[in-house]
Amino acid sequence: MSSPAQAANQAVRRLLRQLGKEYDLKRGMKPFSDNKDIYVIRRYFKDKCCYCRKNIMDVQWDKDHLIPMNKEQGGLHAWGNIVPSCKECNATKQGSDWIAYIQSLYLDSNQEQSRVRRIKAFVRRYKYDLDENMSSDISKLATNLYISITKYVSDEISIKLLEGKNILSK
Repeated sequence: MSSPAQAANQAVRRLLRQLGKEYDLKRGMKPFSDNKDIYVIRRYFKDKCCYCRKNIMDVQWDKDHLIPMNKEQGGLHAWGNIVPSCKECNATKQGSDWIAYIQSLYLDSNQEQSRVRRIKAFVRRYKYDLDENMSSDISKLATNLYISITKYVSDEISIKLLEGKNILSK
């Protein structure tokens, strides 16, 4: 960890992963497991990037979160929010809205509508439907954790720096 912000971001991602497990259980599903369950999702999307439709077996790929897993948007690491994405799409989309990202690909309208429909069907299949209040509350929770961890780590670094200076001044 090279900065308090990185430590805070890691804590937020951990929180959103844990909340994702709780959300899966609440919906009567076993919690999403990266190593086992990604194959179910890949199969749903026929081993293609859900955005550009490149065959992910031919390119580097990753899991993406339709609703980004960060303090601003509060997307959970849960069934219905995790999709296969080629590295290029994942890097380009980053924290943006997935529909806006698909629109930015300048596909013909049939391709665009087909991809949006497929992803929406996927989300419905897994009942990923956090309402606005839940999303807002999760975002506030994550933001408060981020602020607390950043302050804590900064304070601890300052304290340890003073202790280190005292050791060096002996």
